Amino acid sequence: MPRPDSAWPTLGLQPFVKLPVASQPIDSGKTNFGLLLLASFDLPAEFSVDFNAGIAGIGQSSGGYLAQAQAALGLARDVTKTLQLFSDSRSLRATSATGAAVSVSTPACSGRATPNVAFGTPRSSPARRPGPDWGLRSGVSVRFGR
Repeated sequence: MPRPDSAWPTLGLQPFVKLPVASQPIDSGKTNFGLLLLASFDLPAEFSVDFNAGIAGIGQSSGGYLAQAQAALGLARDVTKTLQLFSDSRSLRATSATGAAVSVSTPACSGRATPNVAFGTPRSSPARRPGPDWGLRSGVSVRFGR
């Protein structure tokens, strides 16, 4: 982690695996996986900017996997020691016959149960079509090694 007065971002790698937990047509029945590069920049007044980019293997119900490029840019501000408001915009592009891109805008809040455990509930809606009308997610993040 860079010094607090440094212009360097905090960097990280996030491998992920999504297990198939729903039946078709909601899920493909295959495991998805990927890797993201994360960069976080601290700004004045408790603001931060986060950039994520990576690639994922998306399982297809017809067989095989689809490579998907992902990128996201977000702005966040700590409201209290345990509450953060954030919004991000992400773009997903699949390497398929259509190669359709989906952009999603996400306003959300997250809370910290401890300095190393956070939970969040983002609501998403497409910035451009195609995409779902809206989505609601939730998650828990745990930081190790600090």
